[in-house]
Amino acid sequence: MQRLTWSGIALHGGLLPGHPASHGCVRMPYDFAERLFDATRLGMRVIVAPNDVAPVSIAHPALFQPKPDAGALAAARAAEADETASKADQTRLAAMAASREVALAMVPVRAMRNLKLRAETQLAAAERAIASAGSAEAKEQAEDAKTKMAAKIAELEAQLAATEAALQPKLDFLAATREAAVAAESARVEAAEAARKAARDLEPVSVFISRKTQRLYVRQAFQHWKFRSQSGMPIFRLERMSSPRWSSLATATCNGAWSHWLVDIQMVA
Repeated sequence: MQRLTWSGIALHGGLLPGHPASHGCVRMPYDFAERLFDATRLGMRVIVAPNDVAPVSIAHPALFQPKPDAGALAAARAAEADETASKADQTRLAAMAASREVALAMVPVRAMRNLKLRAETQLAAAERAIASAGSAEAKEQAEDAKTKMAAKIAELEAQLAATEAALQPKLDFLAATREAAVAAESARVEAAEAARKAARDLEPVSVFISRKTQRLYVRQAFQHWKFRSQSGMPIFRLERMSSPRWSSLATATCNGAWSHWLVDIQMVA
C-alpha cells in the first residue's frame, strides 16, 4: 500500500471486480502492486488519469528562469563540503592530541604544587612550634625545621616556575587548536548547508495549477513555496469549469538541471 493523501486515498493491491468499487483508492493486482512498491520512492509525483500523460515543452515569462550551471555548482559545493569536513576532522584531532599532551605535562606540575602546599603546611607548623616552645632546645629544633622548610619551599617554587614556563607554550597551542577546531566546525556546518541547498536546487520544481481552488502551488524537494508577483497580484488568473466536480490540473515541471519546462494537463475529479 502506498498512501497518496492524508485522507486515506492510496494505491494498493486488491480484488478487481471489473467496475468502479472504491471510494477513491486505486486497486491493483497484487503482483503489480509489489513491483510498483519497489519501483517508487517517497515524494514521487503521482497522476491518476484516464489517459496516458504526454508532457510537452513550454516557455512562459512567469516561470522561473532555467539554471544550466546548477549541476556544476552543486558538485562544487559538495566538493567544498567534503574538503571543509576533512579540515574539521583534522583540526579536531589536533586539538585532542594537544589536550592529551597538556594533560601529561600537567602531572609534574600538580605534583610540585602538592609538595609546595605540604611544605607550606610544615612551615606553618614550625612557626607555631617556635611560638609555643617551652625550652631553648625545643625552640632551636623548631627554628631548624623552619629554615629547612623555607629552603625547600624556595626550591620547589623555582622548579614550579620553570615547569610552568615550559608548559605555557603547550597551553597556548591548545587554546589555538581549540579555536581553530571551533572555526573549522562552523565552516563545516556552513559548507554542508550550502551543499544541501545546492543539491535541493537540482530537485525538480513542480507548479500545480488548480482551476477548482483558483490557486497555484509550487513545490521543490518536499518544500512548498509561497510567493506573489512584484505588484502583489496573483501571477495566474484561472476561470472555473462549468462543472464543480471536475477541475483542470496543469502541472509544469522543470528537470533537475533546470534546462527546460514540461507541462501536462489532465481532467481530475
